[in-house]
Order: sequence, then structure tokens, then C-alpha cells
Amino acid sequence: MEIKGVGDSFQKGLTCTSKIKENNSFQRLLDAKLSDVGGVASCAPSASRRELLEQSETMLTLLDGFARDLSNAGRTLKDMEPLVKTIETELVKLESSAEKADGRLKGFLNHLAVTGEVAVLKFHRGDFV
Repeated sequence: MEIKGVGDSFQKGLTCTSKIKENNSFQRLLDAKLSDVGGVASCAPSASRRELLEQSETMLTLLDGFARDLSNAGRTLKDMEPLVKTIETELVKLESSAEKADGRLKGFLNHLAVTGEVAVLKFHRGDFV
């Protein structure tokens, strides 16, 4: 059994693509609606917002390491001091950057900064002895 003419339809070209090229009414309608609305806001975070999120991730990682060190009986407070100094340094950066944030992100960053401050304060006060 021999099948003939199967490849002929692809050689001629698809009719639906030629209709799209000729009649781009959907694109015109979409452009008109977008101009009425004023465009579409980007879903990607801005550079400053991305930096704030990276700083908060760094702080969360440091606080997680601090909690792990506290639960490790083999770690002394003297061993943990460099980590606490790093947390203090990152807190200064985070607090100064949080002023640029707005809305819920600012609230999150403030909450994170307070959590870090409390951990550092308890460490220096001797609560973990």
C-alpha cells in the first residue's frame, strides 16, 4: 500500500498562517485596549525590590544559622560571636534599605529587623548562657 500526497499540504503552506498575517485584527484590538488601560505593569520585581528581597534572604539565612548554633550543644557562645557580628552588620544594611521599601515589603523588612535585633540583644545580654 502506497500513500501519496501527504507532504503536499505542507509544501503549499498552511492557510491559517496566511490569514493571521493578512488580518491582524486581534493584535490591533489588543493594542487599543492596552493603550486605553495605560499598559501593563511588569510582574518582575524592580532592581531595588530585588536587592531588598536578597538582603532579607541573607538575614533569614543568618538567623537560621544562629538558631542552629544555639541548638548545637557543641557550639560555645564564643564560637558564635563572628556570626552575631555578621548579623549586626547585615542589620544595619537591612534597616537603611528598608526605608526605600513600601507597603507590605516594608512591614516584612521591619519585622525581620526587629527579630534580628532581639536575637543580637539576647546574645549580648547573656540570655543563652
